[in-house]
Amino acid sequence: MTPKKKKNTKKVVLTSGQCAVMDEILTAKAGEGDAGGVDVTAYRAKNPDKWPILDQLEKLQFIRRDNSVNRYFVSLLGLVRLKSKFATEFRKQAETIYAHLRAEYGRDHTARVTLADLSKITGLSVDEVGAIVRHMIEASIWSGHNLGNRVTTESYVIGNEKVVDLAFPHFSDVVAELESYRAMYQGQTAVPYSAADVISDYAMPAAGPPQQSRQSTKYKTPDWHKRIPMVQRRVMKEVHIAAQHKASMIAVMGLRAAIDLVLTDRVGNDGRFDERLQRLLDKRDITPEQHNALNNALEVGHASAHRGHIPSMAEVAKLRNIVEHLLRQVYTLGPDSVELAERVPKRPRKTK
Repeated sequence: MTPKKKKNTKKVVLTSGQCAVMDEILTAKAGEGDAGGVDVTAYRAKNPDKWPILDQLEKLQFIRRDNSVNRYFVSLLGLVRLKSKFATEFRKQAETIYAHLRAEYGRDHTARVTLADLSKITGLSVDEVGAIVRHMIEASIWSGHNLGNRVTTESYVIGNEKVVDLAFPHFSDVVAELESYRAMYQGQTAVPYSAADVISDYAMPAAGPPQQSRQSTKYKTPDWHKRIPMVQRRVMKEVHIAAQHKASMIAVMGLRAAIDLVLTDRVGNDGRFDERLQRLLDKRDITPEQHNALNNALEVGHASAHRGHIPSMAEVAKLRNIVEHLLRQVYTLGPDSVELAERVPKRPRKTK
């Protein structure tokens, strides 16, 4: 019997320089209740020597760039790899908060859990709890929240049914799933995580052509996808796989989910789809033409999800174009146009 060949992997170690940059981003704050993070343009201007580190950390999804406020933040998956005091406290308090969410969801699945409530349970200030919950928000365990750029005692979160799923008894289980998505997306080996773990290295495939079967559905990610949030990227990858297998209903329901994620990210989770889409239009994140196209796309998704509608693959392709255009408009074209406008020198005043 021929022994199985070991996978050709190489170890990529998080350097002290990478950890230092993440700690610096993590601890930067403008004031009480502030969301923290650092201004992307200002930080890069002052630290050109750190560009390779920033770009690598962003590629690995250990820091994230929020284009709506032009700031770098340490991601949830980056935070659990640090040894700082806040990171250690986070691993402990996240489990306490998650346990409370489980209990509250079982009592009333619509209950709003305020930061004031969580402050009493954890013994932390509202500002400190807000900093922890902001990182937890990246996990898919919420049906709604009103956490903006600043938090108050009235800021709240609402859990979803995942918090009582027997497969996720601890927040560390939620983080482990998120890490598996990150690893799968990047073609890496997932890093185990527990409340006691501090990750210093992880396995990553060595360079070279990937070994694929003839029926592989490997997703070739467009370069601009690297600038959209991880969950949206994951959804679009799964839409592609569904389309490859001619699963048109699954594909359009995935596209509907992608629109939902953008709406939640940009205008919150309160209200019906059409109300939130109108708020997105009011913010000028989309044009009136996009608003109409997205309304039509949502109707197809609703019909498949609730009325058994089976769209054609040609319709799936059209819907995918609509959603891809939304993602590109919100996360790349809009921010790029603002950046270009800021860089254009002003016209000299005409002398009379």
